[in-house]
Amino acid sequence: MIGCCMESRFPLRSIKRRIRPFTGLALVLGLCLFAAPALAQPDASSPLAVVTALTGTGANRTPPRPEEPSTGVGWGTDLRSGEHLITSADGTAVITLSEWDTVVHVSAASDVSLELLASAPAAQVPVAVTVHQGEAAVLRRPSDNRWILVAGGKGAGAGYTLSQRASLLVRADAKAATFTAAAGDAACFAGSPPAAPLVSDAGQLKDQRGTVLLEGQRISTEGLGQPAPDHESGARAASRLGSELYAFALTCGKNWVREAEQGDFTPVRGEARAAPEILRTETSPEPSFDQPRSVVAAPAPRVVTQRQRVAAVNQARQLIETGIPASVVVGQRLRRTRIVGNPGTSGGVRVNPNVEQLIQLAR
Repeated sequence: MIGCCMESRFPLRSIKRRIRPFTGLALVLGLCLFAAPALAQPDASSPLAVVTALTGTGANRTPPRPEEPSTGVGWGTDLRSGEHLITSADGTAVITLSEWDTVVHVSAASDVSLELLASAPAAQVPVAVTVHQGEAAVLRRPSDNRWILVAGGKGAGAGYTLSQRASLLVRADAKAATFTAAAGDAACFAGSPPAAPLVSDAGQLKDQRGTVLLEGQRISTEGLGQPAPDHESGARAASRLGSELYAFALTCGKNWVREAEQGDFTPVRGEARAAPEILRTETSPEPSFDQPRSVVAAPAPRVVTQRQRVAAVNQARQLIETGIPASVVVGQRLRRTRIVGNPGTSGGVRVNPNVEQLIQLAR
């Protein structure tokens, strides 16, 4: 085992934090978990995690699935239990396990696998992250009390850690595995994890012979050395992850603009479209779209005409209501006169429209 035997020191006691190199990654962790799609409680056949970021030439997934001819990984690709994610020489990836509030940043030329150990009991270890080759940072929420297994290396140089609320940086090669506690504490063990349950029903580690790796310390399976101070690895990993996520955002924006220029939002004429009418071409050619567009018909302007109603004005009454004696006399004459005008000069007989029938006879 790594280091000497230890007394019953688990569950891990909270100690005064001396340095938090991953403090800036709390926001990154929150953004990755927020952007990841919500996954139901997974089983062996359902997705366990999802790839939320890729830089460089990307990564591959092994073993290949029968229903998918290509093993290439894209943004939003899901990963199942037992599958490996292998990044290229200049590619990195971010894996999000939203069910366990965990984000795994895989560096270039690295091989990382995920495995579902148990899905129901909270006192057991539900999921394992193994770094077979290369480097990966396993980031967790400080408020999550569930156990997680983080392993690294192969064969005689393999080792693993069990922790709650701990963020770890793991490096693995053919000789040994190195674990760095960037935030929180972890229990380190040499060799491969056993198949037996690792945590009791009471939430205690069953194997108490591990070495406690405190925050800001590093330990390696080579030579079975004691933990050594390491306050720089976490800060470098945080800076590198922040830069890569920024580059990933820029790449997504550039790809979006390029796709938009290819026709998603720009009217372009399709080669298979018929030529427009000659008259319309000479006046104002109508653009065609390669992509199907919903027809939006602009409503024609509606002209509402209202008939203007003018109330009939009785000039006789207007003259009477003025109260001027001369106007009243003229008004009274108009009320009583049926025929107005001079037949000799006007060319005909003109009927007075203002005449009023003063006497109504009962029928």
